[in-house]
Amino acid sequence: MEITSRPESLSRYLNPARFANDLWQGRAVLVRFAAREVSLRYRGARLGAAWIFLQPLFLLAVYTVAFSLIMKLKWPESQRAGLGEVAMAVYCGLTAFGVFSECASRAPTLLMENQNYVKRARFPVQMLPVCVALSASFHGLVNLAVLIMLGWIVGGFYAPALLAPIFLMPLILLSCGVALLLAVTGPIFRDLKQFIPPVLLAISFLTPMVYSPRLVPERLKWLVIGNPLAFAITSIRELVMWRGAGDWAALGIWMVIGAGFMVGAYAVFMRLKYEVTDLV
Repeated sequence: MEITSRPESLSRYLNPARFANDLWQGRAVLVRFAAREVSLRYRGARLGAAWIFLQPLFLLAVYTVAFSLIMKLKWPESQRAGLGEVAMAVYCGLTAFGVFSECASRAPTLLMENQNYVKRARFPVQMLPVCVALSASFHGLVNLAVLIMLGWIVGGFYAPALLAPIFLMPLILLSCGVALLLAVTGPIFRDLKQFIPPVLLAISFLTPMVYSPRLVPERLKWLVIGNPLAFAITSIRELVMWRGAGDWAALGIWMVIGAGFMVGAYAVFMRLKYEVTDLV
């Protein structure tokens, strides 16, 4: 991995091959720190890593009581009137949102939390936000696996449901880009850590997580059409719950957008990381 004493131009880093090379050369750091991110969440718990699977099952039970029994929500796309149908639809939304929100909430203070590593000349600092994205993606995929199995239990085996993780990929790429941007700007704008929570709350209400996109008024449909979170959520629901096929053309478009955003965020991170090191 190249070591330079001063920042290079932004355009030099706008290269997917360079980013891929950085990831390959920093693969040992990625594995080590991503595993640490996962293990820290369950450190000290008596059941340890078992919570990776117990937590989504517990939350599904809570959502079943809250949304099906108490609020009695209905889902227009649902072909069944099962007790857990609404709970599963909500959990599909929270699974995708969880990936994005974990990256966005952790990133602003990430470099300051790891200043001992940031100050090391040969440490690949740019791997830290990617590790957070990998950890968030791991938990998202575990939740998705639980949803797929429950979908099979409720509605029978449906092989295309196994393709649902692919429709989460654009969101993972976008979330990685967001983590890179917020991580490198967090030490510059210290108020980011206060600003991000209300922004995430606003996004959660403006994204069809706990309601169907069909309920969105026509004049506000752009909030769904131009929302990568909404695309991931509706695609997962379609594959896991309603035996759909997914929109592969839209998937290709969002993959290109997500990858482009991630590479652009990487370029900004690399351009600013030398100045930011002095602020940590």
